Amino acid sequence: MIRHIGDLPALKECGTLYVPEDIPHAELAGLFTTRNNERFSHLRNLKLESTTSGPLEVVINALQRPLDVLELYVGDNPRPVALLNLTTALRQHTCTTSLKRLSLKTGAPEEGDEDQDSAFFAPLFALKGLKQLNVSSHYTSKVTDRDLLGAAAAWPCLEELIFEGHITDHNVTLPGLAPLLTKCPRLTILVIPVLPVPFDTGILDPNLNSEVDLLNLSSLVAVAAADVEGVSRCLARLFPKLRVFLIDMDARGPELGWSAVGNGLDAHLGRIVSY
Repeated sequence: MIRHIGDLPALKECGTLYVPEDIPHAELAGLFTTRNNERFSHLRNLKLESTTSGPLEVVINALQRPLDVLELYVGDNPRPVALLNLTTALRQHTCTTSLKRLSLKTGAPEEGDEDQDSAFFAPLFALKGLKQLNVSSHYTSKVTDRDLLGAAAAWPCLEELIFEGHITDHNVTLPGLAPLLTKCPRLTILVIPVLPVPFDTGILDPNLNSEVDLLNLSSLVAVAAADVEGVSRCLARLFPKLRVFLIDMDARGPELGWSAVGNGLDAHLGRIVSY
């Protein structure tokens, strides 16, 4: 089927293509290779799914088209080097200037599997025109303030950043969000796990005026009772135009303090923030 789809001259978008892992990589590459600049010549929206990341890496390397949208789903829990190889394939792709939306999802880790890092993230900085990034993977819990600093410099057009899935760690701090808010002026939707610890907002750029109006901190880390007011104050300074502050159902218990933070935001912003 893939062979025939590739010969459709006007094909710009297709439904999710499942890429079997039992096809030899050389044969698989041949199915997607843009020989004579003809196969998949107008394809701009690509959705790929496979049990492991290897076949997806092969397809990306073979299919050199200026994609606008790319969605990748890996059914299993890829090893760090496998996920890094997959994102590195994107760094070397012809879509580095054209890609506007990227979605990357991986399967859940097995119990006791903590072999993860954030190395997969940096190769995505080559996607200079990126507007929307959605990563649903336990690997997002390894992203740090340093990683966000690189993202802020790489993606000036970013409008939506969503990190979800199997969050086991929190390595991003509240002040670590500031570079994104300063250097990505179009950012309006932010979903990211953070450590809810207040900081001195005097260190922020006085001209910071983030456009983010939907925020989800995706955190199951409890806000200490003594920190609720401080966290609310920091969030109000970071997100002065906030309209929706989402709290995951698992984090709504009063013992975690996030609902109290939402109430504090109402007071600091002088309006009711939906949450």
